[in-house]
Amino acid sequence: MVDLKTINFLIDDIKKYEKEERYNHSISVYHECEYFASKLKLSDDEKNTLFKAAILHDIAKNVTVDKAKSLCETIGIEYNDTPVLHQDIGAAYALELYGNEIVDENVCSAISKHTTGGDNMNMCDMILFIADYSEPTRKHEICIQTRNRIHSKLDGITSDKKACTICLMEEILEISKQTIDHLLDKRFIVDDRTNKTYETMTKILREI
Repeated sequence: MVDLKTINFLIDDIKKYEKEERYNHSISVYHECEYFASKLKLSDDEKNTLFKAAILHDIAKNVTVDKAKSLCETIGIEYNDTPVLHQDIGAAYALELYGNEIVDENVCSAISKHTTGGDNMNMCDMILFIADYSEPTRKHEICIQTRNRIHSKLDGITSDKKACTICLMEEILEISKQTIDHLLDKRFIVDDRTNKTYETMTKILREI
C-alpha cells in the first residue's frame, strides 16, 4: 500500500524549507513521478520510494552556506558552491530532518542522483532524474520537448516493461547530452557524473 499519510505529511512539511517557486517545482516533480509510476506499473514499495524522493529531492536547495558546509562535513566531501551541491547534500539533509524510517537508502539514492545521474541507476533513480527535467513548471523549450517526447513514447507502450525501461534510458541519454552541450556552450564545468551517466547509457543501449 502506498503510504499516503507520510506522502501528505511531507507535501505539507517541506513548505518550511523551500521557497514558493521551489516548492511548486517539487510538487510538480511528484505529480510527474505519479504519471511514470502508473505507466511503468511500479510496485507499492517503489512508489513509496519514488514519491518521497520526488517531494524531498530539492530539500537542501535553500539551506544557508553554514548549513551546507556542515552537511558537506557530515558526508565527507569538500564544500564547493556548484549547481549540483544540493544533490550532494540533499539526502543527508532529508535524513537529518525526517529520519531513516522515512528516508531510507533507496530514497537517498534517488535524491543523490537526480541532477547528474550516476552509476547503477535503478528504476526510481531514473524516473526522478527525468521527472526533475520534464515536469511542467519548467518552461524551457527543451524541457517541454522532452516531456512531450517521453509522454508520447510511454503512452504508446501498453505492458512491455523492457520497452519502458529502454525508453527511460534513451531519455536519460538525451537529457545528459543536452546538459553537457549546454554547459560546454556556456563554458561551464561538466560534472564527471554527468559524463559518466552519458557514457554508461550509451554503452547499455548499444548492447541491448
